[in-house]
Amino acid sequence: MISKIPPHSIDAERWVIWSILIDKDGMVQVTGLIVPWDFYEPANAIIFQAMLDLFMKNRPIDLLTVKEILESRSELEKIWGNLYLIELTNSVFTSANIYQYAQIVKNKSVLRKLIKAWNDITLLGYDEEAEINKLLEKSEQSLFSVTQTFIQNKLVHIKDILNLRYEEFAEIHSNPDSADASKIKTWFKNIDWKLWWMRRWDMVILAARPSMWKTALALNIAQWVGDQGKNVAIFSLEMSKEQLTDRLICSAMWVDSWKLQKWLLEDEEFMRMWDALERLSKTSIFIDDSAGWNLLEVKSKARRLKMESGLDFIIIDYLQLMTNWNNLNRVQEVSEISRWIKS
Repeated sequence: MISKIPPHSIDAERWVIWSILIDKDGMVQVTGLIVPWDFYEPANAIIFQAMLDLFMKNRPIDLLTVKEILESRSELEKIWGNLYLIELTNSVFTSANIYQYAQIVKNKSVLRKLIKAWNDITLLGYDEEAEINKLLEKSEQSLFSVTQTFIQNKLVHIKDILNLRYEEFAEIHSNPDSADASKIKTWFKNIDWKLWWMRRWDMVILAARPSMWKTALALNIAQWVGDQGKNVAIFSLEMSKEQLTDRLICSAMWVDSWKLQKWLLEDEEFMRMWDALERLSKTSIFIDDSAGWNLLEVKSKARRLKMESGLDFIIIDYLQLMTNWNNLNRVQEVSEISRWIKS
């Protein structure tokens, strides 16, 4: 049997790496899509890992910083010294269409994983002594593993965290007003006091029994956050964008939502609708009511919105309705979703 070369695109891999080197926003566009082991060429994987580590530390990504980090890890020789970096420098690439080329890299990686999974399943088929149900289960697990494209967080030395925290504390100490910029106020005094306001790294779970106005409270918070000039994204699996918008309108009008649903508005209340619409139109609230989305889609859409318009606050309504995307039971799945929301 003639062995075939696994699917790959060296040109696409080089395009992605060079685009990141010349465009400071390049890494932002691809971090949710590709990971180092998606690269076929080992040298490209090593370079991308170095760039990813620089990105995580908020350090600039260029030829000099990449070379320095590779030298510090004794990995420069693994990419043939400076020759490969120099070759990249002399390449005629631009940062245009970096996401499309990263998608090519990802697609080739998925194809290689599918081939491996298929080979594993083929070997299972020759095990005539095994129970069919167990073989089918293992086969499903092999295929499910192909869909796992998550970036695994690594352990970070506390020294790195302390340095980043000190920089932020020093900034707040020298400019106290900068602390307010990072605060997200709900305008519910009890909530703000208990949470000491929300920050960009916080994940808050709003839990209560069914029909206890969880969505209503979340929308009230979304409206107040939007009024502060911050960008809000609402992902809803339970209600349509029209239903959510109607609730926001009622909240801005200070009327019960059932009165709008049954069209029992008083004339005075209806006169307040235009002011409510104008107030909401000035906010930056984005709503996604797509059916059956999963966490990967949420992260991808949120990051794209962050790049295009900015993003300060996300509401997901609600976690239990997310598509089962990791072949886990519900308790494990919600825990996994929660961890990735924090990432």
